[in-house]
Amino acid sequence: MRVLLAAGANPNIRDSKHDSDAIGWAAFFTRPEIVQILGDHATNAPDSSGY
Repeated sequence: MRVLLAAGANPNIRDSKHDSDAIGWAAFFTRPEIVQILGDHATNAPDSSGY
């Protein structure tokens, strides 16, 4: 997960069948470590202004 995010993977993409993103699926399958990584990534990601 960390390697994919560092390489620029977009964790906000939603699947077409259930309309869920990566953090939604991690929560559904009770994977708190993945939820934490995704949450940390969202907190540390630059905003759309580039800052």
